[in-house]
Amino acid sequence: MNNSLNSDISRFTKLREKQEKKVKSLLKYRLFLESVVKISDEFSDVYELISRYDALKANLQDLEASDAKNQKIIDEKNKELFYFKKMKQDEKLSMTNEIADLRNHLELQQIQGRNNETQWEQTRNLAANRIYELSTIVIAIANMYALVRTHQKYGETAKPNETCKQLRAIKNFIQTLVRIIEEVTQNS
Repeated sequence: MNNSLNSDISRFTKLREKQEKKVKSLLKYRLFLESVVKISDEFSDVYELISRYDALKANLQDLEASDAKNQKIIDEKNKELFYFKKMKQDEKLSMTNEIADLRNHLELQQIQGRNNETQWEQTRNLAANRIYELSTIVIAIANMYALVRTHQKYGETAKPNETCKQLRAIKNFIQTLVRIIEEVTQNS
């Protein structure tokens, strides 16, 4: 039992020495805290200062937790922003391609329009030339008819816009003239 008691005493002695060293090492902090209390008007004793420290430490932990939460939200929003930008870039690329297709379509339509204008102009010019030729023929027929009427006092008369009647009259005159020429050549 003596042995057990000696071992307990030895153990407690070591523990006391350890505690004394710890108290001695912490004494400088107590002295520092007491000097802060003396200098500061905010604190009346060390316990109030420690209480303030604990409150500030709790606030710091709350702020760190809030900061972590906010950082998580920021990370999520950054991820959303990244996907949004990617989606908008894809949309922009799609619209750029659509604009290019529309421009190509517009250019083709403009070329087709110019080709149609050129074709219309050619058709109009061709029609104008044909009308000119036709009017020249009609005028020539009218002039020939006038000549025929001066030499031929009989036959149907045609109005100026009755080209077919005028042509029949010219044909009849030419046929009569051909018969006369044939008779004259046979008799001579």
